[in-house]
Amino acid sequence: MEDFFRFSGSARTIPEDPAYDYTRRFAKAMAEKNWMVITGAGPGIMAAGHGGQILLSSATASLLEDELPESWSLLDLGEHQLKGLGRAALREKIVEIHARRFLVIGDASKAVPRLGQGPLPVEIVTFESEVHVRWLNSLGCRAELWRAADSSPVVTDNGNYLVRCWFEGGIPDAYTLARTLADRPGIIEHGLFLDMADEVALASSDGLQIMERK
Repeated sequence: MEDFFRFSGSARTIPEDPAYDYTRRFAKAMAEKNWMVITGAGPGIMAAGHGGQILLSSATASLLEDELPESWSLLDLGEHQLKGLGRAALREKIVEIHARRFLVIGDASKAVPRLGQGPLPVEIVTFESEVHVRWLNSLGCRAELWRAADSSPVVTDNGNYLVRCWFEGGIPDAYTLARTLADRPGIIEHGLFLDMADEVALASSDGLQIMERK
């Protein structure tokens, strides 16, 4: 598989921010060197990586069109739902482990002292889903089956359910948690991407910070 990199947020970065323009120019330069550019489908840094486009379903676009600045454009992807927050984590990891080099680009707001500042998505099988949710709650977190606006369970790209786990103060030991989740039957995947990136580039108004895996 060819070299590729992915952009991660922030969705709040506006087109007038220097980081937005830098991301757009950087993504264009990397694409010209035959790197695959992978981003989230939202606005901000992710849109900049797509050349200023926000990738949404037609249904989602109709809800957001009046709220977007004129400088942000929409690209219709048909009737597929917007993916994110763990719905495609398994497929993302399958793609990423086959890359020769994996570069993650985001803005400085993505750097945190401890993982788990927000909910950790965990993909589970649909069979006996309540049992898996109860077990996840025993790991020192508050786990809830993620439900859509109509109260139906949110479904991943693989047809499984998604649980969101909140850890007060963050995840104390991400490696131990990842191993515990991997060893449990019924747990398919999780949102911990550990030791996968070769480099991380964080953009801010002060410039670019590059971190390499030792």
